[in-house]
Amino acid sequence: MILTTSVRDQLQTLFSAAVAAVDPHSLIRRIISKEQDGFLVQRPGDSPQLYRFPLNGRILLIGAGKGAGLLAQGFEQIFEEHQVEGVIVVPAGQKP
Repeated sequence: MILTTSVRDQLQTLFSAAVAAVDPHSLIRRIISKEQDGFLVQRPGDSPQLYRFPLNGRILLIGAGKGAGLLAQGFEQIFEEHQVEGVIVVPAGQKP
């Protein structure tokens, strides 16, 4: 077997894929999708479930933790034409 890329290149590819898989912006787009009159949230896992929520008026968003700021930004991008309000708590000194 002849390898066309070095082990370092292969490891870099794997590392980049792992980081991309847990990117908060990508994660939120994988589980939330917008419909005309609402949005869907898919709970991932062995038996995924789909939850449908109406979208009438403002959206209240609450979050806390290291990834909450980036998740909130991803959520706001999905619903950019809607009024999104709420409280997001991140560790002191962390930029969202």
